[in-house]
Amino acid sequence: MLPSNFLELFQSQVESIPNLPALEFNGQVLTYLQLDQRVNQVANRLLCQGLTPEARVGLCVDRSIEMIVGMLGILKAGGAYVPLDPTYPVERLTFMLADSGAPILLTQESHREKFPEFHDTVICLDSDWKQIERESDQGPNLKIASNQLAYIIYTSGSTGQPKGVMIEHGGWVNYCRSAQAAFDLRPGERVLQFSSFSWDTSAEEIFPTLASGATLVLRTADLIDSFTRFWDAIANLGVTVLSLPTAFWHELVGHLSLHAGPWPGSLRVVFIGGERALPAILRQWHEIVPMGIQLFNTYGQTECTAVTTRCLLEPSDSDSVPIGRAVENVNLKILNEHGLPASQGELYVGGAGLGRGYLNQPDLTAQKFITLDGMRHYRTGDLVRVDESGMLFYQCRADEQLKIRGVRIEPGEVEAALVQHPEVKLAAVVGHPPESPRALVAYVVPHGPVSEAPRELRVWLKAYLPEALLPSAVVALATLPLTPNGKLDRRALPAPESVVSEVSESDQPRDSLETHLLAIWKRLLKREDIGIHDNFFEKGGDSLLVVMMITELENELQHSLPLALIFHAPTIADLAVVLRDRGWKPRWCSLVPIQPRGSKPPLFCVHADGGTFFYTRFAPGLSPDQPFYGLQARGLDGLADPFCDLREMAAHYIREIRTVQQRGPYRLGGFSVGGVIIYEMAQQLLAQGEQVSLLAFLDAPAPDYPVYVKAHPLTRKLRNFLQLETGERWTHVARRLGQRLRNALTSLNLKLHLRLKWTLTPELRIFRVRQLNQSMGDSYRPKPYTGPIHVFYAMQQPLNIVDDCTLGWGKYVRGPIYCEEVPGDHESIFQLPNVIVLARSLQKRLDAISDFIRESTEKELSPQRTRSTQRNSERLIAET
Repeated sequence: MLPSNFLELFQSQVESIPNLPALEFNGQVLTYLQLDQRVNQVANRLLCQGLTPEARVGLCVDRSIEMIVGMLGILKAGGAYVPLDPTYPVERLTFMLADSGAPILLTQESHREKFPEFHDTVICLDSDWKQIERESDQGPNLKIASNQLAYIIYTSGSTGQPKGVMIEHGGWVNYCRSAQAAFDLRPGERVLQFSSFSWDTSAEEIFPTLASGATLVLRTADLIDSFTRFWDAIANLGVTVLSLPTAFWHELVGHLSLHAGPWPGSLRVVFIGGERALPAILRQWHEIVPMGIQLFNTYGQTECTAVTTRCLLEPSDSDSVPIGRAVENVNLKILNEHGLPASQGELYVGGAGLGRGYLNQPDLTAQKFITLDGMRHYRTGDLVRVDESGMLFYQCRADEQLKIRGVRIEPGEVEAALVQHPEVKLAAVVGHPPESPRALVAYVVPHGPVSEAPRELRVWLKAYLPEALLPSAVVALATLPLTPNGKLDRRALPAPESVVSEVSESDQPRDSLETHLLAIWKRLLKREDIGIHDNFFEKGGDSLLVVMMITELENELQHSLPLALIFHAPTIADLAVVLRDRGWKPRWCSLVPIQPRGSKPPLFCVHADGGTFFYTRFAPGLSPDQPFYGLQARGLDGLADPFCDLREMAAHYIREIRTVQQRGPYRLGGFSVGGVIIYEMAQQLLAQGEQVSLLAFLDAPAPDYPVYVKAHPLTRKLRNFLQLETGERWTHVARRLGQRLRNALTSLNLKLHLRLKWTLTPELRIFRVRQLNQSMGDSYRPKPYTGPIHVFYAMQQPLNIVDDCTLGWGKYVRGPIYCEEVPGDHESIFQLPNVIVLARSLQKRLDAISDFIRESTEKELSPQRTRSTQRNSERLIAET
């Protein structure tokens, strides 16, 4: 008798090979028995919360052990998981969770605040684990039928909202058996889990692996920082079976063909899918691949349990790449425009794996899931042809749906988001180039003149759409072309290159290095309208293209480059300066142009421990017209010594910001210990006769804050200890002692290196800078400050402290103090979505100050008048 669900296949492995590795992530390994016990505890916890069969459970976690444990725990409890990618915009996550009707949300503490409108049960798989661990590790006695709901995955929807696809257990039993046979999966095999768990491709990687007794290896985020590192990691991890999106495989093959080197000795199977494989790339693959490594092409739909067809790709397939034949127990029909069987036409899929339909959309379900010859089929919208041997070849889409970099996209969803912008009247979105789309192009008709079309649209869309749905180019038109019957004529839309004005003379490359970088950018971004002062991301750059560019530069320079380099130097002109200096080695400077363009007065934000990378999350919440610079600590590069005197550091930072803005009024912000630094900078600027129109403390306390409720330190620590859950107390103590021990050992190691004049490792350089910055901040004695300040304080403050919204600055500041609460704690205010709330609040303050200064006299003000102006400015800000 065939199993009715994937869990029965998994359970058989638990019983037969309990001590073999099932799951590996970042050095942590769980055996099949250990994984099963954790899964059972989550399942029992969910059942205690009243979970009923087929009830939806939201799952919002990072790629981690918790991701797999939560997913399987939901299934074992009889529920259906709803994957919620933490990187998605909050509005999209909120919609999916509400639309699914999930009564329970499984998440991690760092993502809990993404769901402020969810008032049902929330379980954090990390911070609540002590409670979960109290549940029985024996599996619940439930019978899960093959037609029971397993998960709901949301895909792009033509109405402007994503649609939930409902998939049942039985289809995955069929696919697990098929994949096990095709890829020869068994104990000892190691399969890389590559895809986001919000895509059904992740289930294609996870379920067959755990059903076969193999080891599932979850990739870390930095694994794809560059192709060189990725390929090295595949070898080091001993991966035997590799699943890759076709778009990533295309670029990987290009890298491997240019940079010959040893192939991972463990690798024997690669399977790709997500979009059409290019014949030229397949030819390259077969020219370089060692004997014994098989390459499979897969094709399918979310509505049909991920995979519909599959085939082994041979060298003879390089002229036209097939998508294969139907997997076992899947029925395929090809019908022409008259609904008759044909060798070329639209593909319909029936049989095992067919989904239940679309959640809450019966009309769309009836439209897409139809009955043919007495059997239910899904209408794919894909045009295919079949040859005499029964091999299928993909041709194109019958409708307007696109698939770019493996992600299905309904242009209507992007168009619906675009027309929400107040300056956009009409919008159309198409794939480019039309014959094989690799990028989205948006065409907009603005309310005003075409020349005044909003330039920040792509940045604006980031708050509403995932990265995969962001257009690479936005083209403004006076009108959209129409067909004779009044419908949008997508074929008449001009190609992006034909409507963009020529690059100005000042934006042309000035030497061979800039010319070389421009050629790389044009090739990667697939557009010609690029100047040396254009921002890489504003021209359509994404995370994959960053990896490709950094990899190419690393190979040419023969040394490693940080992925964050492109944030430091996002234009060709900036990048050339960095690479040209010291033989193309990045030169360190304190001032980091995070968002250098814009007509507004610039904002300068000072580091906390040392670096400013976290401020890149801050920029999308600011106005696109707001120049924004970070200041990072000297000494992180290992070339210059870090500052030991806070006043010298402040003076240095003032010199740096004057390279951008020579005279005030200045706008300064600082996070954590950065607040002490901007306080000293403001004092020095006032002493030099300059004005500081904004001094923003971003949860940045004074040196002697927090002040705890009066009690002996031991009494206070005991009180904090007793406020913890019983099971968490000693874990907390062990964690604190462990951290102190690590700090002490690192401190001793640093002293040894400095005494013997050894070269410091990056970790020791960071530790040294942090140690010095913290010491300078703690020993700083603020003098009275006569100007106004703004304090943005985190909603969640430490336990048992004296409540003070000024974070201790009230005793030093003689001017007005304005406090504003922002969501999160000290660590999470710079994490999404909290950081966007913080940035938008700060932007309101900046705009209010700018409005007032614009209305004020341009003459130099007397000291008395300056104080009056500052008071009026603060009154205006408070009213805003």
